[in-house]
Amino acid sequence: MHSKNHKHIIPVNSFTINYPEIRPAIITECGISLPFDPQKGGKHPPILKYNALWDTGATGTVITQKVVDELGLKPTGRTKVRGVNTEKETFKYLVNVLLPNNVGLIGITVLVGELFEFDVLIGMDIISRGDFSISNFNNQTTFSFRLPSIKPTDFVKEDIKLVGILLAHAEAAKNIKNVAGNLLESFLLFYNYFRPHRTPAINILARNARKSRPLCSRSGGENKFIFSVNQFCSFAVHFNV
Repeated sequence: MHSKNHKHIIPVNSFTINYPEIRPAIITECGISLPFDPQKGGKHPPILKYNALWDTGATGTVITQKVVDELGLKPTGRTKVRGVNTEKETFKYLVNVLLPNNVGLIGITVLVGELFEFDVLIGMDIISRGDFSISNFNNQTTFSFRLPSIKPTDFVKEDIKLVGILLAHAEAAKNIKNVAGNLLESFLLFYNYFRPHRTPAINILARNARKSRPLCSRSGGENKFIFSVNQFCSFAVHFNV
């Protein structure tokens, strides 16, 4: 018996492909086999590998006659396919599809058609099951796909968050600059005070810090100087004395 607070953990599978240049088309390796359900047991049929074009403009997945012949697929029916200015009837087949993330999709209905330079066209029937992303940063195409879909992608929200982070870094840099300026000003005040004795301020600070009496009660020759305890502590922290 599961508790009310129990959450079902869904396994997530993803892959990313980085191209060294801008790609006009996304083509990956894809495995195709006869329809088979591993949960029912038995030997899995051979999986043949083909080049596959990912096409968000296609509603369904398409294979070539070459795939049909090599796998010995049997048609499950016929359907009409509409093009820009054409309409024709074609066969439907049932297959298993193995994606680059080694996730097998069972019982996918595909159509046979003419394709060039690749033998499988992955359409929205598969793409819509997961999260699909393409970026072209630095003139290099990066393609990533994840199954199942686990969250939406919103570039507007990401940009707002990024701007907030940049502003926070800018404010932090401004604060650091102010602190550095205060430290420099403190050092110059000390240095200029001890300058009549031609003695480096840092050495005097270190020497006086080792004395039993506090710095505020020490004198520098004929020039008396008095600092508050807070000022002394501040300078001591700044110069590690």
